[in-house]
Amino acid sequence: MRSARTLAIAGWTLVVAGIASAQAPADIEWNARTAEHLLNRAAFGGTTAEIDAAVQAGLEATVDGLIARATGPGEVFASREGFLRGEFALPQVMTSAPDFSEEPPTLAMIPDFFSDKGVYRKVADVREYSSEWIDSMLAGDDPLRDRMTIFWHGHFVSSYREVQSSRDILRQINFLRTNALGDLETLVRGVARDPAMLEYLNNDINVKASPNENWARELMELFTLGVGNYTEDDIKEAARAFSGWTTRDHEFYFARDQHDYGPKTMLGVTGNLDGDLVIGILLAREACGEFIAGKLLAYFEGEQPSAERLTRYASLLRDGGYRFDQFLRTLLLDPDFYREEIMSNRVAAPVEYFVGMARRMGADAPADILYVASALSGQRLLAPPNVKGWEEGFSWLNTGSVMQRSNYGGILLGEFDRELDARGVARELIATRRRGFQGPYREYLGLVAWLGRANLGSVMPPAAGLGDARELPDPEAVALLVEKLLPVPVAEATAQELVALTQELRYELATPKTPLLAPGAEELLEQLVHVILSLPEAQML
Repeated sequence: MRSARTLAIAGWTLVVAGIASAQAPADIEWNARTAEHLLNRAAFGGTTAEIDAAVQAGLEATVDGLIARATGPGEVFASREGFLRGEFALPQVMTSAPDFSEEPPTLAMIPDFFSDKGVYRKVADVREYSSEWIDSMLAGDDPLRDRMTIFWHGHFVSSYREVQSSRDILRQINFLRTNALGDLETLVRGVARDPAMLEYLNNDINVKASPNENWARELMELFTLGVGNYTEDDIKEAARAFSGWTTRDHEFYFARDQHDYGPKTMLGVTGNLDGDLVIGILLAREACGEFIAGKLLAYFEGEQPSAERLTRYASLLRDGGYRFDQFLRTLLLDPDFYREEIMSNRVAAPVEYFVGMARRMGADAPADILYVASALSGQRLLAPPNVKGWEEGFSWLNTGSVMQRSNYGGILLGEFDRELDARGVARELIATRRRGFQGPYREYLGLVAWLGRANLGSVMPPAAGLGDARELPDPEAVALLVEKLLPVPVAEATAQELVALTQELRYELATPKTPLLAPGAEELLEQLVHVILSLPEAQML
């Protein structure tokens, strides 16, 4: 028999070759494929019902619905003058997030983050919060906000591993989530005073006698301007401007006696610059719009934009006051966003892959399992690998990460259980099961029943019961599974290989005459679905 891994490797060149030869359409043809493309990029994929609803509603209404749910308060701080006086609203704290539609808890609930002995609970809080965040993604309550929060989490990077305070890192993520579709100024000024960021980039030890340049450097290189748009002298002067910006008792604190009040020159501006004035100078630079617009375009489109496209969207961002709701509405309604060469051309990040897989299967998957699966595949929420964040694209795919994706697909299907634990492939699964997930997942998924509920239309009479179901022709059955389970179409050659594999599986399981949808075909379906979820197309959005 041909293994899933061999089939996936064989099909990979077909996917890449098909993408490279595509041509761009003149405008948007709104149908199931373009609707799924939108939901793949602006949400976490779509179920068949969600795709059908989007087609029925129309493109503009679907985009406006995504943005309306995601648009939060654009202003967190009262005024620029308040910033200069140090009067600013602290980011809200979220101790748990089962329902993001409610107002998050306020700072008064901070004691909940402490154990009985007054010691911070670090990893436990991070894991619990991350699982609850994944639950929100699975529910699809506010998918564009969740997507943008992940984007900003990989842009304004901090990690609980270095910060060593679950309270601080969770407050930072909640701040990013609250303002995910707000404006850049709010985000930059907020993270500049964020205790987790100040500690992560060592500005908490930035004093006038010995300026620390880490925050100033990353502020320019990674957060606002990009490489090549500043000098080393600019970094040194900016570091002096942020001296004295530190923390006290897990809150921002301005140590006036440690601030350098002398004149400074940065990017051609001379004066008694402080951190807020430096941020204003950076946001006014033309390079800032180009840098942020370029990162957003690459994130949503899966490729670097052309010079013309970058110029257009950089101007749109600057002219719109760096508002991201306006930027995204324009992008998601742009015919070029639906051009053929970017559809099915973006590698799904681990969180996107596992959440999308569970949603397409219609599985009530334990979020804790998906958190572990994503972490072991290279994307551990609240712990990006370094200050540059996660590297997107084909960097997500290597021998180990693809194997983890396939293994955890098998876990959700019930194919792997103790055997996987014994081999040490997913050691954290043992701890996960202690938190309430017991045994194989097969009893919860019910693939035969799931396919029976899928309304097979002309292929199977809607009123027919599963016990009376005639066998579907293999090409039609495989086509149904592929449509339900994959975010992108497969090449014809791959579909034919899946049909051939179906026949091989029948004989290997000693059930050559068992109809694919008949009772008792569960194991056959599980293995076939596992192969489909391991295909190269399953990794793409």
